[in-house]
Amino acid sequence: MNFVNFVSIDFETANSSRNSICSVGIVVVKNGEITDSYYSLVKPPTLDFDDINISIHGITPKDVKNKPTFRELWKEILPYLVGNDVIAHNVSFDFSALRAVLAYYNLDFPELNYYCSYLLSKKVWPGLLSYKLTAVAKEINYQFKHHEALEDAQAAAKIIIEVCQIHNSESLSDLYSKLEMTPGRLFIDGYTPASIGLAQSKLKLKAKDISSNNTEFDETHPFYQKVVVFTGTLQSRLRKEAMQEVVNLGGICNDGINKHTNFLVMGEQDFARIGGDKSSKIKKAEQLLANGQEIELLSEVDFIRLLS
Repeated sequence: MNFVNFVSIDFETANSSRNSICSVGIVVVKNGEITDSYYSLVKPPTLDFDDINISIHGITPKDVKNKPTFRELWKEILPYLVGNDVIAHNVSFDFSALRAVLAYYNLDFPELNYYCSYLLSKKVWPGLLSYKLTAVAKEINYQFKHHEALEDAQAAAKIIIEVCQIHNSESLSDLYSKLEMTPGRLFIDGYTPASIGLAQSKLKLKAKDISSNNTEFDETHPFYQKVVVFTGTLQSRLRKEAMQEVVNLGGICNDGINKHTNFLVMGEQDFARIGGDKSSKIKKAEQLLANGQEIELLSEVDFIRLLS
């Protein structure tokens, strides 16, 4: 029998600001079974929705304009989290969103441990072409509607339950111990991230490891023979997948900014806890631009448009 207990959470956002949560889904697991759930649309701090976000989750300003804010919902959400282990798929995104919105409304961080079904999946199913939620759910034969917050939370919960059964673990701390992983920790003054442990350096994506699947290219494409660098978190796809699309078009991906860089694609940045500081890559790109180098800074939306 599976005795694992935890809470699974998922957020959708309105735009590239992590505090722009527009929906939340929560699933409670007791003794390895889903016993409770919670879902709400959320009115974000502004009603500025990016087209790319709407295309992902289908939520519009009209859907949320009369819904409660996260501050108003926090009294309903907090009891699900306090005293429980919390999981999410790609937990770094969901917990950066949580930290950002709590900071925006000047609300204290709750104290809890958090775990990542994305990182766990890398340990349990090495060699998958993708570790997106849909890909891992397919591995366990679970079907769901992706980018609907409650459905995503349920899918992540099912993955964790399956992993606990595979490793005969009755708690997430036991599971992480067996797999030599480290949970994240949220506390009133800050946080420590979840990590995959000693194997992290082996799994870290390097641009040089991405090779093209094609032998012929459209030499008129904007990315052909151009050097592309990524910074931040993409919402529409994993960075590895974005890099693969670039090199399949005859482009070149690099891990750092230098005099050969042509494009810097900017995903989401977590500014809430670091005083609005820009990433080192953006700073370097702006420095090179000031010195006369031609580097084009692309949002995720612009990047997707150029791909097509």
